[in-house]
Amino acid sequence: MALPSELTANGLMGWVERFGEEEPMLLEEYFPARPNEGSDNQVRWDIVDLTREVAGFVSYNAPGLQVANTEIQAKSVLAPTVREKKRIPGTYIQWLRAPGSLTQTQGRAAIDRELRSLRNRIRRRQELLRAQCLMGAMTYIIDGVTYTVDTEIPDTHENPGAVDWSNPTADVLNELADWVALIEADGGLAPDTLLVGRNVIGYLLANDAISKMLSDIAKEELRGGMITRLPGVNLDIRVYTRGYVDGTGTYTPYIPADGVIMLSSEIAGTAAWTVECRSNDARAGEAQRGLFMHSWEEDEPPAGVWISAESTAIPVLGNAAAVVYDTDVTA
Repeated sequence: MALPSELTANGLMGWVERFGEEEPMLLEEYFPARPNEGSDNQVRWDIVDLTREVAGFVSYNAPGLQVANTEIQAKSVLAPTVREKKRIPGTYIQWLRAPGSLTQTQGRAAIDRELRSLRNRIRRRQELLRAQCLMGAMTYIIDGVTYTVDTEIPDTHENPGAVDWSNPTADVLNELADWVALIEADGGLAPDTLLVGRNVIGYLLANDAISKMLSDIAKEELRGGMITRLPGVNLDIRVYTRGYVDGTGTYTPYIPADGVIMLSSEIAGTAAWTVECRSNDARAGEAQRGLFMHSWEEDEPPAGVWISAESTAIPVLGNAAAVVYDTDVTA
């Protein structure tokens, strides 16, 4: 018997558009999707060093000075694949087929719960990779083997903090200004965003100098997790408290509670992106990239349906000097 249209390959891919939004992922904004140029999971990209040197002078009738070509570091990695499946009981399928809007709604809600779980498991993994990408190195385990991808963020941009932000008298503003100058000098971009963990908000509000600069409204916005402009350094403060549960049941935030990441929103699509590879499943179309879902029926009664969700993708930084991060601003 043919599957209900909701459970065909096309139906599965369009399910979220019909039945609700996904769990929001903040870092996805900075890593828009881009298809892999190759046909497999080999991903290649360039890390470009755009020098900030100024042009030299020559005599009026002299030929031009020869300057060095732009430095490019070629990177190549195998993008990791996540692929998981769930069994949808036959009862849920019968609810979809049953007459009456109430029963069909019940079936859709039950199946949506399982599909949403599969998709969000993949999206959380991708968000974790994006967070790791912005903090120096991505790590994943496949068949017991640990793989580490260095994102080539300069050493001077990694944990450069020199003051304890939990100290109300610490000169946090001066440190932030130093980081801004570091990104402008090395990365050629003006940073405008500071992503902060849950504890950092308290440190900023308790800081003597920062507290005096913020209005009461700005303080309330900051406490409420709203994007708040920090005067003096022209940075938008964005609080990110979401996280994931690992295989041991431990909850871990994507950005450490005492951690911060400084970047420019301009990196999205120009200096940061997610490379999505084509599925090697025979059911996937040639143009398909990123998340792919399909289903197949069981033969043994009571028959149900298996649903599989997969993605082969990896976030990359084309301008690694456009980021500064500190995993613990109190250390």
